[in-house]
Amino acid sequence: MRRSALALAFTLALAACGDSSEPPTQPTLPALPASVRGDIRITLAHDSESGSTIYQVDTSAPGDGASLEPALRAAQQAWAQTHRDAPTVTIDAVQTVPWSDVMVAFSACQRLKLRNVDFVYDRTRPK
Repeated sequence: MRRSALALAFTLALAACGDSSEPPTQPTLPALPASVRGDIRITLAHDSESGSTIYQVDTSAPGDGASLEPALRAAQQAWAQTHRDAPTVTIDAVQTVPWSDVMVAFSACQRLKLRNVDFVYDRTRPK
């Protein structure tokens, strides 16, 4: 009985995820502020229509590379108002984002003296 309930829960969880055959084209951030999550998160997604990369810092409006540093600076200042320690910045890029665009985000962190940078990688393999 326990095994069938577990299998049902797993099946329902997979169904809730939807079709994962295509990578997402828009950043998918939880609507949680950095103070709850414990980091400043930069999400990168690839816009297949324009061929450009979309950057989003925490819950700010998605934008291009030019809007990344001002949004990151604002998140850094908001972090400093509520925390004593330096923030950890997490760069989360989907698999279709070019590595050079990931390095744009990393370089912005370095310019703002944000030294604790983590990377999230997509564990799915291309077909």
